[in-house]
Amino acid sequence: MNSQIFLVTFVLYIIAMIAFGWWVSRHKRGSGDDFLLGGRSVPLFLTVGTTVATMVGTGSSMGAVGFGYANGWAGALYGLGGAVGILLLAVCFAPVRKLRFMTMSEELAYYVGANRLVRNVVALLIYIACIGWLGAHILGGGLYLSWMAGIDLTTARILVALGFGIYCVVGDILRLSGRTPSKRLCCSRALY
Repeated sequence: MNSQIFLVTFVLYIIAMIAFGWWVSRHKRGSGDDFLLGGRSVPLFLTVGTTVATMVGTGSSMGAVGFGYANGWAGALYGLGGAVGILLLAVCFAPVRKLRFMTMSEELAYYVGANRLVRNVVALLIYIACIGWLGAHILGGGLYLSWMAGIDLTTARILVALGFGIYCVVGDILRLSGRTPSKRLCCSRALY
């Protein structure tokens, strides 16, 4: 594929996603529960699909494959460990769904008497972990874009970071516009 065509297609895709996010945020109103959890009415196939999609990305396609190339079958540990972890999570914590938590920090605080300090510390730790996780995806996405589009690696990373950033910020600002502060959810909480 021609690298210029790929780059133009990538930029058009980012613009289309931002426009779609803007359109949805203008025409759909609901609670934080609707935004974070799809109104708690997401079908099983979509729940499984998004769970698998969470595990598949630049970390698995670049990192795990590279680890497998260097270490043989040990590269399968990422996929196997992720699958076993998700299944154990479902088995061990499915009964807690009836409590209708919206975030992991709320759930972990529940186990220690709804301690506010625990909830806030866990939320902060998750936020910090997300910075590293997002950074890994920006680096990996930049590698892909650099290779596919034939552009400088730094430029590719900046384009990927801008795509992530603009999509999230514009969507969050538009979603929150016109709401009272008590109904607003910060961007870090929206990730979970």
